[in-house]
Amino acid sequence: MISVMDWIEVEDFGPVRHAKIELKSLTVLTGQHNTGKTYLATLFYLLMKFLRDVRDAVNPALSELMGELARKAKLEAGYYDKESAREILKQHIPEIKERLKEEDLSQRLTGLITENFPVLSPKELIRYRQSRSVVEVRYRIEEEKELPLRFVIEADGGLKIEEFDKVALIETAIETVEFVNIMGGRERGGMLISGKTPPIHTLYIPAERIAALSNLHSLIQLITQSHGAKMLGITPQLPPELKYTMKPLLLESVSNLMNAFRSVEMRKIGEIREGILDGTLLLDPKTLTVLYEDRRGAKVHLSQASSGVVQLSALLLSLMSIPPDKGEGLVVIEEPEMNVHPNHQLLVAEFIANKCKSIPILLTTHSDYIVTKLAHLFAKGEVPGLKVYFLDDETQKAEEVKIYETGEVETLKTVEEVLDSLSGEALALMREYAEQRCRD
Repeated sequence: MISVMDWIEVEDFGPVRHAKIELKSLTVLTGQHNTGKTYLATLFYLLMKFLRDVRDAVNPALSELMGELARKAKLEAGYYDKESAREILKQHIPEIKERLKEEDLSQRLTGLITENFPVLSPKELIRYRQSRSVVEVRYRIEEEKELPLRFVIEADGGLKIEEFDKVALIETAIETVEFVNIMGGRERGGMLISGKTPPIHTLYIPAERIAALSNLHSLIQLITQSHGAKMLGITPQLPPELKYTMKPLLLESVSNLMNAFRSVEMRKIGEIREGILDGTLLLDPKTLTVLYEDRRGAKVHLSQASSGVVQLSALLLSLMSIPPDKGEGLVVIEEPEMNVHPNHQLLVAEFIANKCKSIPILLTTHSDYIVTKLAHLFAKGEVPGLKVYFLDDETQKAEEVKIYETGEVETLKTVEEVLDSLSGEALALMREYAEQRCRD
């Protein structure tokens, strides 16, 4: 069973010179604007999707191998229990490995990057004036197995996977096989292979979620042109002007909202009551309509509610597309504090802390309130694991922020600079006021 990524390390990726980010139940990226928080968050998300896609490709490779052995009369028709089926598959791991070609995996990863970053080529992700980007990942398979991945992006636009332990992935997939049934007679080679592989859930909730929910209907056409075309087996070529002006993950967030509306849970609930909303969401899955009812009982269309209510509603609705049971995968949330008063930022932090108990969450934030509240919850044992990283705009590196057992957080450099600046202004104003009084 694949649990999660252990860490990601990057060199010269986007605006980031170097960063090694360890993923916990809750991981926080903070720092000034344009330091690489979104670049790293998107990369985490895409590499989890890449693992899911590759793992999903392993099971068909197992079936193809067993079918080929049957057609070549190397296997007798009949039923093979899990011990027999697994032993046969283990003997043919080299052949299964060959079916997962490095070139195909590199193309798959290149596709994920160019489809989800606002770039036309991976080379646009190389740090300014550098010749290449290097990315290393460690996935965790069960407790004792690691799955390393290393790839480079060259200045010519090429992406190459230099290391990826496909054997560990194949061995893990084999351990999920329950039985194989090979048919005989004219259908020799026809077969049924049974096994349960835990799903990997991925969800990206972008900062533009307000636009996604407020303009849900007007974005449906773009969803049809892109995601809808993919469902039909067509890879749409978006014009460059749209590629650079429309964040690809915004369209995906709209798709996630639509999936949430279609979910069984949504149809059963019909409404959402959460303290962070100061009201209730009334849902109509058929028309994709959301009404907001405040504590006084006044009802308005969600687009007429405050921006804080809209962004928190988008956050809640997006999370409903993830099954409530504990799962594998990753949820990325950009700037949960947007348009939210500090009082409610603390409630948002509590909400996220509760959600990370069922699936790992990575969030980006500029809010010292959220970071401090999460540290307090971690100190009280209400967050299973917490890591906070500060992306320094001067060094262009990620630095781990110390979280003490008392829940105290190491003062961030940018926060300290702001406090010093405000204190200096306050002292100057007081001095000017005192001098003016003396002159009067």
